[in-house]
Amino acid sequence: MARRWGIARRGTILRGLGPGAAAGILLAACGRVAAGTDAAPGVLVIAIDGLRADHVGAYGYDRPTTPTLDRLAAEGLHFAQAFANSPSLLPSHVSLLTGGEPFVARRYLPAEIDLAVERRWHLPAAVPRLAVEFLAHGHDTAAFVDHPHLAPVFGFDVGFERYVESAGKEAGATHLCGELMEWLRGVARDRPWFAYLHLHDLERAWSAPDPAWERYFPPRPGMEDVPPVGTTDDVFFAVPFSRWRGGSRSLGEYEALYDGHLRRLDEAIDRLLGSLAATRRLDSTTIVVVGSHGVQFGEAGMLLAAGRYSMADLHVPWILRPRPGLALAHPPGAAIETLASLSDLAPTLLELAGIAVPRGMHGVSQAAEVTGPSPERARRTYAFASCGIQEGGVLVGERYCYEFLLPGEVETPILRRSWFGEGEGHEAARQIRFYDRLAHPFPSLGEGLREGTPAEFRTFVDAAVLWYEDMELLRRVLQPRSVSAEPVSPEKVERLREKGLLAGK
Repeated sequence: MARRWGIARRGTILRGLGPGAAAGILLAACGRVAAGTDAAPGVLVIAIDGLRADHVGAYGYDRPTTPTLDRLAAEGLHFAQAFANSPSLLPSHVSLLTGGEPFVARRYLPAEIDLAVERRWHLPAAVPRLAVEFLAHGHDTAAFVDHPHLAPVFGFDVGFERYVESAGKEAGATHLCGELMEWLRGVARDRPWFAYLHLHDLERAWSAPDPAWERYFPPRPGMEDVPPVGTTDDVFFAVPFSRWRGGSRSLGEYEALYDGHLRRLDEAIDRLLGSLAATRRLDSTTIVVVGSHGVQFGEAGMLLAAGRYSMADLHVPWILRPRPGLALAHPPGAAIETLASLSDLAPTLLELAGIAVPRGMHGVSQAAEVTGPSPERARRTYAFASCGIQEGGVLVGERYCYEFLLPGEVETPILRRSWFGEGEGHEAARQIRFYDRLAHPFPSLGEGLREGTPAEFRTFVDAAVLWYEDMELLRRVLQPRSVSAEPVSPEKVERLREKGLLAGK
């Protein structure tokens, strides 16, 4: 298989594996050297900011933006209905790296007291971490991150023996992939390993585009509208000032820029896979590619940004190419249609590696969907998302979506004004929508929808109330130093433990 992945050149697409490549027998132990290679198993997670599912070829996109990701999906599996736990960068990576809901990492600090991001967010010590579990089971661990919001000050580095932060001119996929390979060359071949590669290239493309790649695809017909430009970075109905390219550019030109840089990023990933093949690591590595959150092109009130709870913000790709030798329940290239959340990634990878999932991980392991559905295993009923630019959250079901939002409670005053205009009484505004997400993936901003039967609506409401109450209790337990309210009673703490939401006996 390694010979099929070469160092990519622009416009060169290398053949993938045949349909029988993923067949085999599950290895007896995660630390054993895989058949056909002299390297111990590795796990590589590639998390890409701003990557929405419907711009990936494996998910049906009509432009060749992602030939490398499509090839990985063809060799492995992809989750067709995967959703981010937050439409924002920092909280979404909380879920990816902990297997938990991001809500519990928010400190109780009113914005008017302290707006510093590093003071409003921190991963409590008691929260399980994916890297800690791999490290405790003999894996070498490393992370390579491309944004200051994933810095160690937030607690993201716990469990990683090497933690590389990219900054300035060194930022980007090419630099971080080089750092990853340099680290990996120092890992003994008989040592299993886990690496987390965070790529921010798509988000950076708006302010620092590559002229060649922004013209790689032509603008689409019918997208000639020129959006207004906002005076700030957070604004509804306009292009954020920091992402404005100058001049009168159409929405189609902005979409073409995004697609071109996605193709550029895809080729960088292809070169990384070529390096893994050249060092005889590819055949023993489980590769995961996910979008941490999406990006909007005007579907739900934002342009070239994210932060709301629409499908453009939350529906992301999750591609899993297990190492050859892992017996799959589906033919290569199959789409898993069951509902999935990015908080499921951590428990899924642990179970596939033969490592027990610790208490306190809120995600549902999808390993059984990969290796063989089991009637004894409960499937996810809802995917939860919170911690966007406004208070509230969303429950995504197999068909319906329930939003409970407070549009007046947003991070910056300019957002409130751009939503409502000037005036009083906006803080009390509340929006509840219940709609068929398959029929209305991008409801208009402010459009109140109430579909389905009363019983279906009531089921979602009850689930949302229970989720919010549990998360609020858990947050108070895990963030005691920032809470002014009374401590949570021992009985309620025990109930959280019984539900598996809190680590400990």
